Amino acid sequence: MNTEPSYEVLLKQYRELQLRVTRFSYVEQQLINTRDRLDHELVMYKRLSNFNVDALNESSECEFFKRVAEAIVDIFEVEAGIAHMRNSDSMHQFNITVEGLQMSDGLKMLLAQEISFIGANSTHGQVLNFKEMNLEDCPTLGEFSGGLFYQYLDTESGSIYALIGLISKHNAPLYRAIEERHLTFFNVFMNQVMSIISNRKKSEKIRDQINKISESELELKKLSMIATKTRNGVVIADSEGRVEWVNQAFTSITGYKADEVHGLKPKEFLQHHDIDLDMQTTIIDALDRKEGIEVTIQNFTKNGKPCFNNLQITPIFDDKGVIANFIAIQRDITKEKKHQEDLLHINSKFELITTKAYIGIWEWNAETNQTYWNDVLLDQYGFDIGTSFIDIWKKQVVAEDYPIVKKALVGLYEGDSEQEQVEYRILRKKDGALRNLDSLTIAERDGNGKLQRLIGNVIDVTETRKWQSDVLKKNEELKKINAELDNFVYRVSHDLRSPLLAIKGIFSLIFSGDTVDKETEEYLHLADSSVNRLDATIQEILEYSRNSRLEVKLEEFDVAQVVSDIYADLKFSAEKDIDFRLDLHCNSSIYSDKARIKVLFKNLIGNSLKYRKKNILGAFIHFEMDKVEDSIVFKVIDNGQGISSHSIGRVFDMFYRGTTSSVGTGLGLYICKEVLVNLNGTIEVDSQLGEGTTMTVILPISNKE
Repeated sequence: MNTEPSYEVLLKQYRELQLRVTRFSYVEQQLINTRDRLDHELVMYKRLSNFNVDALNESSECEFFKRVAEAIVDIFEVEAGIAHMRNSDSMHQFNITVEGLQMSDGLKMLLAQEISFIGANSTHGQVLNFKEMNLEDCPTLGEFSGGLFYQYLDTESGSIYALIGLISKHNAPLYRAIEERHLTFFNVFMNQVMSIISNRKKSEKIRDQINKISESELELKKLSMIATKTRNGVVIADSEGRVEWVNQAFTSITGYKADEVHGLKPKEFLQHHDIDLDMQTTIIDALDRKEGIEVTIQNFTKNGKPCFNNLQITPIFDDKGVIANFIAIQRDITKEKKHQEDLLHINSKFELITTKAYIGIWEWNAETNQTYWNDVLLDQYGFDIGTSFIDIWKKQVVAEDYPIVKKALVGLYEGDSEQEQVEYRILRKKDGALRNLDSLTIAERDGNGKLQRLIGNVIDVTETRKWQSDVLKKNEELKKINAELDNFVYRVSHDLRSPLLAIKGIFSLIFSGDTVDKETEEYLHLADSSVNRLDATIQEILEYSRNSRLEVKLEEFDVAQVVSDIYADLKFSAEKDIDFRLDLHCNSSIYSDKARIKVLFKNLIGNSLKYRKKNILGAFIHFEMDKVEDSIVFKVIDNGQGISSHSIGRVFDMFYRGTTSSVGTGLGLYICKEVLVNLNGTIEVDSQLGEGTTMTVILPISNKE
């Protein structure tokens, strides 16, 4: 029997085996495809994991969205990735990041509008096929064949987030086709992004809370330091006004320590039974209205001493608007109050003084343009009470004087001067009388030089100017009378000398002969002595008249030569044993009135000779000259009779003679003093009776103006 399979059986078995091989190859290919797909998804998960790590490290929102856009391209292997966030209320508040496309800011704004359009017509997560959508209003997205789309609304912030992956039409073959299965993974990616965004926001809130807590702690430390270190008293009370805490300044002001007042209301220990009930009611009403209040109140310290406090009370509310505490700031103004009272007292005195002295006072405020004037000023101008002074005062000023007043005020306003004194005339309104007013105006400015106010006083000097005018007229009349009197004295004195000189000549002729007996000669000598004294008196009167009548004539001359000439003239009438000395310790040239200097030193040296000690050895008259700073000092020194202590203070008086035996007229030193008045000089005397005299004359080096 033939056991070999037939050809038909073998063929059938071959076909079955071939079918099995084909099925196996298909299954194998399916396994390979599944493996590749799983490997690809594993790569995608690894990329997602890397994205999570990188995204969590980004602190900037802009950089975070850039990471998201890059991750869409890398993870899903699409051509372009877009991360878009916008505010639901405004299209102009958005953040859009595009990866894989070169786009201007304008195109990005257009793309954001198109994404909002698609989002309004799409579900939150889906695969988009742009070929099947009407995108005529979306030219930018119309260039793409499709993509992944996910949109999320954050209800807490009101922000809308959209993630998109795109493949363009002409680049579609280069990229893996987007399938529905990608959407699941895309949703996972979007949820991961939203989770990171949520965590970022929570982290930001936590950081903000930490910062606020840190700032609050710092602020609390500052406030605590201020409350502790401030000089003002600080009181913290509970909602019922009972003291919880006071600072050291409160203890210093009131004398009460914190443990003594804890749980008490301030009015229970700071105020007496005679409390100002109206003030207390005002405070209570303000606090009932949940309002702060600032008042000035009189309190009493622990030892019963009254003190004035500026009190600021502020209510502190909790989150529900209920008063939790009161904070009171207490400033001791006792000294300020006293100063204010003193100032009011001074002001009242000042007002009384200005009223009694008839001084007008005015003030102009540059900021408010308001003017104040007192009643005296109104009366000076002749205005009625209630008249607007600032509007009509200038109408009263005489037209010729108004430019002067205006110039002064403009200078003060523009800062050219700080004070101006102007005298002007007005026509008094009530009677039309012409009055002279003397006004002093002062400008007050702030630290930057800006004008704050003008303050002025006005004095009516009409009567004063009349008196001054009368005095000037009287002075002119007196000058004329004095000039006539000087001229009369000069002429009379000059005329008197002529007969005296004739008499002296007759005596000289009589004395030259020998026909007169001794007794007659003695009488004649007495008469001659009287004539000489009368002649000396007349000469001194003439010198006084010249000093009063003639102007000072300045010239440069040698004072040593003047003194030498005086010495030469006096030596003929002096004993031969008198020592005339001239000691010069500086240049003897001076610039002054030569005639008056000559009269001055002639009188001084002549007095030394006249009141010398006679019949003694060592008699001297010394003249010294020295320079001291800007002056020349002259000294006439002698060892003559000297001057008694009771006479030394009167030697410069007119016609004063120290003794009845004095040979002088009493005019010499008076003339010396008058000469020095005209030459801006001074004279001093130092003398002791019986020992001598020193006359010291001080003159400026030059009398040039």
